[in-house]
Amino acid sequence: MRKMTCAFAVWLLAASAVAAGIGPRKNPDDQFRFFWMFTREKYPALAGAGFNLFMNAYWGAINYTRGTYSEGATREKQAIMDAVLADGNDYIEQLPIATSRDFIRRYPRLNRDGSAHMNADIALPEARAAATAAILNIATSVSNHPACIGVSPSSEVRDGSRPSFRPYFAESYRRDTGCDVPPEAVGRLAPHYKELADFPESRIVSPGYRLMRFYTWFWKKGDGWNDFQDVAVRIFREKMARPIVSFYDPIVRTPPLWGSGGTELTWGNQWTYSYPEPYNVSFVIAEQQAMARGTPGMGVISMAQGIVKRAHLAPKGAEPAEPPAWYGKHKTCDYFTTPPDMMREALWAMFSRQMDGVGVFAHCALLPEKDPTRGSYQCTDRRTIGVISNVLNTVGRELGPLFRAVPERIPEVAFLESHATCFFAHHASYGWDGPIYDWGVITTAAQLNPYVLFEEEVAARGIPPTVKVIVAPYCEVLAEPTAAALTRFQAQGGVVIADRLFPPALLADLDLPEFSRPNLRGNAADKAALVKAAQELKALARPFVSLPADTDNRDIVLITRTSGDADYVFAINDRREAGDYVGKAWNRVLEKGLPNSGTVAFARGNAVVYDLARHCRLEAFAHQGGTAVALDWPTTEARVLMVVSRPLSALKVRREGRDVTVSTEDRDVMIPIEVKVGDAPPRYGVVKGGVYRRTCPADGAVYVRNLATGEMF
Repeated sequence: MRKMTCAFAVWLLAASAVAAGIGPRKNPDDQFRFFWMFTREKYPALAGAGFNLFMNAYWGAINYTRGTYSEGATREKQAIMDAVLADGNDYIEQLPIATSRDFIRRYPRLNRDGSAHMNADIALPEARAAATAAILNIATSVSNHPACIGVSPSSEVRDGSRPSFRPYFAESYRRDTGCDVPPEAVGRLAPHYKELADFPESRIVSPGYRLMRFYTWFWKKGDGWNDFQDVAVRIFREKMARPIVSFYDPIVRTPPLWGSGGTELTWGNQWTYSYPEPYNVSFVIAEQQAMARGTPGMGVISMAQGIVKRAHLAPKGAEPAEPPAWYGKHKTCDYFTTPPDMMREALWAMFSRQMDGVGVFAHCALLPEKDPTRGSYQCTDRRTIGVISNVLNTVGRELGPLFRAVPERIPEVAFLESHATCFFAHHASYGWDGPIYDWGVITTAAQLNPYVLFEEEVAARGIPPTVKVIVAPYCEVLAEPTAAALTRFQAQGGVVIADRLFPPALLADLDLPEFSRPNLRGNAADKAALVKAAQELKALARPFVSLPADTDNRDIVLITRTSGDADYVFAINDRREAGDYVGKAWNRVLEKGLPNSGTVAFARGNAVVYDLARHCRLEAFAHQGGTAVALDWPTTEARVLMVVSRPLSALKVRREGRDVTVSTEDRDVMIPIEVKVGDAPPRYGVVKGGVYRRTCPADGAVYVRNLATGEMF
């Protein structure tokens, strides 16, 4: 299904978010390639590695109650922004207030017994007043510098959020709902449904059920963090007096409820470890997109961790018989450098989803410190920064505008995530771990292009009309509107695939395959189990859906986006083995990329296929009524394929003064191009709807290269 149906077009207009039109001054069409936390000394190397947006906080150098930086921190900040501006890059200010120990000690949440819980009680009026004053001072300190384009109000603050039993909290809940806080409400989630005497045996719960109502209110409004983000963004927007960007992270480390991050954000961000499977970030981005659909105007950016959590893959106290080369120097670290082959694959997986930006966090782990053996984060493999530089400076720079522009494919397979299940059965993905997360990765590995569907979306807009299959793992409790929608969906021929935890009031059409992770972190046994489950799930769904691309090679993951006549297929090589860096020593991960080859087939006959990163047309052949190509990979990377019905037409180039127009007769595809004017650096863009028109900053002859075919015009 390549054309947008009328029903889905109407649904999409109600559901879609519009990303802000702010981009790096070097190229407004480009994706942001951002780096989170850096120093002035490391900035040149990071800018050289292809990053164009930088963000920082100044922990330890600020008076948190006043929001004023020390003189040294102010000078350092100005010097960093000067350097960023000189390179034509951008800077975002990260506010440190919300995670300040001083601030939290002054304004902690209170448990029912009156003891302090170490998370800022940010909805407390006194705390909000202090935070607002501090934000105003910080905004004043950076607002006049042109390198600064926005703010990140806080980060990782809701992991420790829970109800605060101060008088204002109960009064707020009573004012908003007319109800008292339920006596069973103690922690961040409700008691398990088996502990609640009045919980419905059907496990279908009304939105008005007292604990459902309370925890929905708490996570959307009651803990105060969403409103804090909005206050910070409004202050920065007013002080900067120009369009700004803003983001919060981790946007989906909450129950799957709309509204995480507030209503004013430009983007929701999330970070993802590259293990157990590096392509798992693509599923997390689908969760981010689901969250963003609940807030008009919110876009998505996402970040790969350049760090490995030591406790996950190389736990302290588990001395390997044959330790890797880095181990002797770095035995004390808590986080070490992500293996280069896993980082490469993770970057490609981020490119495969529509977003405004891709980023990396790797504080002190990509570039060594003066004393490389000290600190919690340590650089144990310098090859990783080289891999990042290679990917960002080639594929990321050339095709970033296309990766940003091409929409996600119309959904046929939805992946249901339930806040009712999170509240009452305590199952949730939180965007990083656990069985629901595993099933999202499995659904991705099954080539099913999963569309994450929250219960609120079902209640507000219904199930998207193009969805034919719903995968519903661990949906042990569901809200009444969801249950009703699923019943209608099945009556109209839709198929629900669920496990034995599915509520007894409903009946799934098919049972999910059996799956468990023996190791939990991604060794050979884990991967074999995951691949087996993916193949079985694919076989269950295949009779009901049309796959735009498919392969029999179990180490190839296919993710497809579509624009008009063109499918953009990301064929990711996931063939890996345990290597000498960490896998062989601890037997917890397959970190070394291996060569691979295989056939990728497309569900259309006589298709023309272009390799966008290699800028050439591929030799295609007929295959089972469709078209196929034979591909190879030297290691864990991807091939990005543009699949169209006919060869691309020649581009036409016209210049009037400094205005350059590139046009084509192919109006139903997006074509990536390189534009070179005189001696100026090349600029990259996309011909959309048959035209690309920009004002060029230089004089001289104009040359345009079609990045699909490699042809010059």
